[in-house]
Amino acid sequence: MKNISSAVKEYLSTQTNYAILISGKWGVGKTFYFKNTLKEEISKIDTLEDAGKKYKPIHISLFGLTSIESIKEQIALSIFPLLKNKTFKISTALLGLIADGILKFHRINSSDNFKDFISSTGKNLIEIQDLVICFDDLERKSDQLDVKDIIGYINTLVENNGAKVIIIAHDDELKDVAYKNFKEKVIGINMIFSPPFEESINAVITLRYGHSNKGFEKFITSNKGSIVPLLATNANYNLRTVIFALDKLQNIYSIIETNIPEKTNKAKSYIWQKIDVIIRFTLGVTIAFKKNEISLADKKELDKDVLGWTELDISKAIQAHVKGKEIPNEQTYRQIFISNYFSNLYDYKYFKSIFEYILSGTSIDFDIFQAEVNSKYHIEGNDVLPQYDVLNKLDWNNCYSLSEKEYKKLTSEMVKYAGQGLYMGKYFETVFYFAVRFENMLNYNYDKLRDLIIKGITKGKGNFKYETRPDIHFGGIPVCPYTEHIKAIRNKVIQINDELKREIIIQDSLGLIEKLKNNIKDFEAVLLSENSHYQFSPIFNLTKPKIVYSTLIGFDNLRLKQFGDVIHNRFKPHKTEFLIPEMSFLENLLKLLNERKGKAKTIRNHLLSVIKDELINAISNIKAKEKNAGS
Repeated sequence: MKNISSAVKEYLSTQTNYAILISGKWGVGKTFYFKNTLKEEISKIDTLEDAGKKYKPIHISLFGLTSIESIKEQIALSIFPLLKNKTFKISTALLGLIADGILKFHRINSSDNFKDFISSTGKNLIEIQDLVICFDDLERKSDQLDVKDIIGYINTLVENNGAKVIIIAHDDELKDVAYKNFKEKVIGINMIFSPPFEESINAVITLRYGHSNKGFEKFITSNKGSIVPLLATNANYNLRTVIFALDKLQNIYSIIETNIPEKTNKAKSYIWQKIDVIIRFTLGVTIAFKKNEISLADKKELDKDVLGWTELDISKAIQAHVKGKEIPNEQTYRQIFISNYFSNLYDYKYFKSIFEYILSGTSIDFDIFQAEVNSKYHIEGNDVLPQYDVLNKLDWNNCYSLSEKEYKKLTSEMVKYAGQGLYMGKYFETVFYFAVRFENMLNYNYDKLRDLIIKGITKGKGNFKYETRPDIHFGGIPVCPYTEHIKAIRNKVIQINDELKREIIIQDSLGLIEKLKNNIKDFEAVLLSENSHYQFSPIFNLTKPKIVYSTLIGFDNLRLKQFGDVIHNRFKPHKTEFLIPEMSFLENLLKLLNERKGKAKTIRNHLLSVIKDELINAISNIKAKEKNAGS
């Protein structure tokens, strides 16, 4: 970048009748360089016409501009801040070049105002020769604005009026004949802006955050070993992506720093101890988002944590057991992501708070974020729970640092903790894999180990948390000497998870009855709201029809009408494939209504009849889905 600065300085110190072109790919930092470095350098250079005056650089983006008049307006807008100093006036010659723009400028909208800003003589007169006009985004001009018109206007500025003009563009995007003629006629110096990307990143860190947020700049500097290489390798040489990623990281840093000041609490806070993981996740998700690789709807399984073993680890475990057997491992997007942003794949964690903040802009609640970190790392107080501390020490990255004696002792402790049921469900497979790896060097009996772990799973049911998608934590089970043992452990974990699901639904179904009794709108929200888990998930199958029936009989007409509407909207054909388990409830409720006495022609009986029709339609829709599924 020094060569560009030198060339511009020489250009401004020489009589010229041409413009300078600074060309480079989109996102490499051309505009950032002009605004944050070159502009300041230019403002310190004496004008060619008067050594007592300094050049006044202005930046004009041509993006979307449709006419020469709109360019003049942008120049007027850029000059106006200089005129706030009452000692400055614009020359009549300069006025002639931008008069159309001034007339459009809403803050100077009548001839009565012109005399306050115009003069033909004076020490502080702003001449066209005093300006360095930077025209940016030439390739992004509107199609309505012809390149030939721009050629004519800039040529007038540089050749007839002695103006200094710098043009910033992505040269490769301008290939028409008119642009070629433009370069031949107007451009005297053509420079390529292609600095080392790490140099540009360091400049952004200093210039963007050095003045506004010293704390964050210091934080970045202390973590440069992680931050700069990650950005340089993955941001596709796009400085806009770098700035977007660092801005997101700055906000996350500020939230953490506000709640747990780094200086006073670093040793006590696991968040600061794991700040490198948080940095890597934040930058990785931000860059992936800017590349349109991920979305809230398609997370590419980034919400699947590494548990101490992965699909790759399974291959390691099997290969260590069956010598010479190669196990193919086609990498998923998630695995590629982790390898790109994490030097140690076992460090990877998914932080929902950060992911949703980056992709949707929702604010981060620090208490929720801290609870998330504590849950990820199994923190109670400020310490990792001992059973997980043992598991961490035995993961593939750490186990090779252990002595034989330490390895055997820790493995024995891990198996003991598993037998006591002290792990969450998704970790029990890890226990088995770790216990029998290295050709089962500790000589565990597969059957006895499986039985011990399964008993632990049953005993530790209270440590389980229901997972809506338990499959996200499981890889494929390879063919190996203990395939069936792993399947048995996994099936037991899934069984416990299903039991927890049933218990939750039973509780929710009781709450559903209360909502039906007290506020049918709340009842409707549980069954139909887009934000409700039960919109496409069965709950009536664990609800007692007799209780619903007795509640209906006590309803007034309006609530009977509302109940019928809910049944109608819940069991539309496109939804019923998810609600098949609810058919028994519908049939029993219909039976109770059919057995009811009272056939008088009343609004109430009419509404009850409508409800029966809705139940019949719902049952019919479910049966149709069952029939289609079976055919």
